[in-house]
Amino acid sequence: MKGFELVHPASLREAIAMLDTGDPSVRAFSGGTALMLMMKTGVFRPSRLVCLAGTETSRAAIAAKPDGALTIGALATLTGVEYSLDVIRFAPVIARAMKRLANVRVRNVARIGGSLAHGDPHMDLPPVLAALGAEVSIEGPKGQRRVAVENLYSGYYETVLTQGELIAAVHRDLKLTIILIEHRMDLVMAICPRLVVLNFGTKLTEGTQQEVQSNPAVLQAYLGAEYANVAGQ
Repeated sequence: MKGFELVHPASLREAIAMLDTGDPSVRAFSGGTALMLMMKTGVFRPSRLVCLAGTETSRAAIAAKPDGALTIGALATLTGVEYSLDVIRFAPVIARAMKRLANVRVRNVARIGGSLAHGDPHMDLPPVLAALGAEVSIEGPKGQRRVAVENLYSGYYETVLTQGELIAAVHRDLKLTIILIEHRMDLVMAICPRLVVLNFGTKLTEGTQQEVQSNPAVLQAYLGAEYANVAGQ
């Protein structure tokens, strides 16, 4: 393996300055699980690695607002996201998806920011976050910007991140979700904590998952009148 420089910035701004070199062989890492595999196979040969593990501890925080909006720091481990009470409460599908990513040892080390920035097309997490309408906040030499997860990728192992840019956090704002009655309503409810239910353009109800699931009008539209009467008993 070719030698390289390993640096440990104390802050995100310092890390960005170390990355803003114009050299594509300079790379940031936090958990490094995917990066190490690329280096072992010779796919990537770095000249400098910028370790983000020593930057601000707040970058690993997971916080929820009373309305259910979530902010997940880019340095939060996948295990931390999986067992976060805020994530389990307001976006349970994320916690469920985590259990199917890699294995426990990888999830204990891998960080959510790095897993998204890696751009692996086989990752389960980006489609889940895209379905939730999540965004990432990006910081770089030119300042900050936010990009929807669905627009983060530009190709195979490619993202819209430019030289020196880093994912700082993942944001999932609670948005009133409009859905149509369909066969996978159980999946929709796992993703969306508050719903407006339409049946062919007619509003049936609005409320939490529990309120919607127990509403007779929804049961009738979803199951049919005969089965809805049985389910409601």
